[in-house]
Amino acid sequence: MNSISRTAKTLDKVFAVIYWIMLICVVVAFIGTSIGAIAVFRGTPLIDSNRIYTLNFGNLKLMPAPGILAEIITEDFNRGVFTAYFFFIPHSIIWILMLRTVRNVLAPFIRQEPFHDTIAKGLKRLAILLTINTALSAVASVLTDHFIRNGLNIHELFLGDGLFPDRFVGAVWEQPSIDVTPLLFAGALYLLSKVFQYGQELQTLSDETL
Repeated sequence: MNSISRTAKTLDKVFAVIYWIMLICVVVAFIGTSIGAIAVFRGTPLIDSNRIYTLNFGNLKLMPAPGILAEIITEDFNRGVFTAYFFFIPHSIIWILMLRTVRNVLAPFIRQEPFHDTIAKGLKRLAILLTINTALSAVASVLTDHFIRNGLNIHELFLGDGLFPDRFVGAVWEQPSIDVTPLLFAGALYLLSKVFQYGQELQTLSDETL
């Protein structure tokens, strides 16, 4: 039990550092998003025609010449960018809540109380938060893809007088994929919470018997 307590203390310190890093990132992202939203509402475009931007296609990154992106984007592209930003904030808040919950789950192990009711409640809460986070990821992926798909003319970018004239014969968007793997972990956490809840009930029954 001492070994479990020491391991829990170490993990708690690691999660504490991650927690504060995430908290700072959320504050910075919120400030940056607010400034960007105010700038757009005042008429400032998100894309500056005099700057070079990077198009990220997985491990492939392209840097079009200045002015190309500014000519082929629409308001839908701007909406897609802000959709991604605004979904980043609730994502981060949920991760912060999950980190706090993990630390609450570790606390009884540090005190060498493996069947404290906090553990079962914390694991169940983690399962719920992970499910919500997965749903938010799916919605953000679909909405962002929709706005950028309609806001960025990839035919003009790759097939017209854009990056590679006469080098390609077609350009299409793939449908966004949704990863449901976190839901499996959420289900496992929920079942694990039931195991700890049963262990806590047995511990309570044993204490009452004694």
